[in-house]
Amino acid sequence: MIRNSIKTKTILGVAAIEAVLLITLIVMMLGFIRDTNFNEMDKRANATAKLFAITVKDAVLAYDLASLNAFVDEVMKSDDILYARVLDQRGRILTQSDTISPGDIDLEASEVDDGIFDAKAVIEVEGDQYGMVEVGFSIYPILNTIEEAKRWSYAIAALEMVLVAIFSFVLGRYLINKLSLLRDAAETISRGELKTQIEVKGNDEIDVVATAFNRMSSTLKATREQEKTLEQQLRNLNEELENKVEQRTLALSEKNHLLELANHEIKAAQAKLIAAEKQASLGILASGIAHEVNNPLSIVRSNIDTLRDYIEQCVSAIEQIKKDSMNPEQFNPILERADFDYLSSDYPSLIDESEAAILRVTLIISQLRNLELNREESELELVNLRSLVEQSAEQAVQQLPDRSAGNCQILIQLPDSLFVRAKARLAMDAISGVVTNALQAVPSEQEALVNIQCEREGSELKLTIEDNGMGIEKQDINNIFDPFFTTREIGAGTGLGLFKVQTLMKSMDGDIELVRAKPSALFQLRFRLD
Repeated sequence: MIRNSIKTKTILGVAAIEAVLLITLIVMMLGFIRDTNFNEMDKRANATAKLFAITVKDAVLAYDLASLNAFVDEVMKSDDILYARVLDQRGRILTQSDTISPGDIDLEASEVDDGIFDAKAVIEVEGDQYGMVEVGFSIYPILNTIEEAKRWSYAIAALEMVLVAIFSFVLGRYLINKLSLLRDAAETISRGELKTQIEVKGNDEIDVVATAFNRMSSTLKATREQEKTLEQQLRNLNEELENKVEQRTLALSEKNHLLELANHEIKAAQAKLIAAEKQASLGILASGIAHEVNNPLSIVRSNIDTLRDYIEQCVSAIEQIKKDSMNPEQFNPILERADFDYLSSDYPSLIDESEAAILRVTLIISQLRNLELNREESELELVNLRSLVEQSAEQAVQQLPDRSAGNCQILIQLPDSLFVRAKARLAMDAISGVVTNALQAVPSEQEALVNIQCEREGSELKLTIEDNGMGIEKQDINNIFDPFFTTREIGAGTGLGLFKVQTLMKSMDGDIELVRAKPSALFQLRFRLD
């Protein structure tokens, strides 16, 4: 596109200049030829007419018609004279040629519009006019000469334009070739080949540009080599710096890792110490509460039983008196004032509620006493996990009367020959506690589904227990392992289940974790394998 554009512009530019010059020259030359010929025609016609008037003057004065005819015939011998005539002073024709009739007298040859230049001359003697001669000259020879000049001018102009076009094409081709060399060399350099040089054969402006291009290429090559050297040096320095940084980073990472391990061990030791202190405190508290509360609780339980017997005997005695009395109406006002019928029907439920509350207090005290586990001297042993889970699931179902009727399903997907290191009774209580929690998380009118699986990770085994309940709310996640925290209705739970499970698992060097809270809860118990 660039090559054709430059070539086309070169040809068109030179051709336009040449065309303007040729047109100007042709117009001026044709105008000059036309003016020159017409001026010569004016001079010749006027001179001929005057000469003819002088020649016929004596014949006109003598009224010699024969001489006049002879003079007219002589004048008509000229090829470019079309007619001639002689007039007297009154304008009467004395003699004329037999050719074309004369027209109006023309002042200049350039004003002729009928192809005949009509010229006249007066015949006078000492200022007196005796007649007039008229001569008609043909201007077609002049017009033919001008047309011939036009044809030659146009032919020469056309030839000139062709030569100019050829010259412009050759010149454009020459320029394009040199510019193409510059363009190809520039593209080569843009691809990174800095050794490119252009062959310089002349000393024109393009050759000067090519020489400057070669110097630029050499400079770029030297600069690139210097850049490569500097880049290699910089790369070596960077590699040395990276090695040093990597070594320092590795050393810092090792120290940081050691610090993290130490910090982790410290935190683990602190957590164990806090848990141990908490368990010890709870154990002492539970032991004290059990000791202090059990005796009064036993007395209350015994007194409630005795009170039930006393009230039953009193009610029976009053009923018997009403039957055996001869006049029972005397007792009715007394019984009505005491609301005996209501009392006799309401006291059994009051006593039953009191006994249920006493049983709940007894259960809480029993669970608190079971938290004192760290004093147990039994060691960890290898137990069959599947057998342990099956017994735990059965125990959990038996503890929930609303689930023992068959509206629950526990899927145990465990291998038969998988053993973990644990305390059998404590592990069973821990698994049973989680299964119980899972069953209680499902509404009683809905079938409960508990899925139990395991996953081995290094020296640990992760036992996952998943239910199909409503899950755990976000605001309750951080409190589910706290003692006495429960989301069930008041009186429906003690809030010690998951806390007890966590305590049991940590006493066996394991732990429990809530892996997922929604849409249903998924707990994970970790046991040691060796």
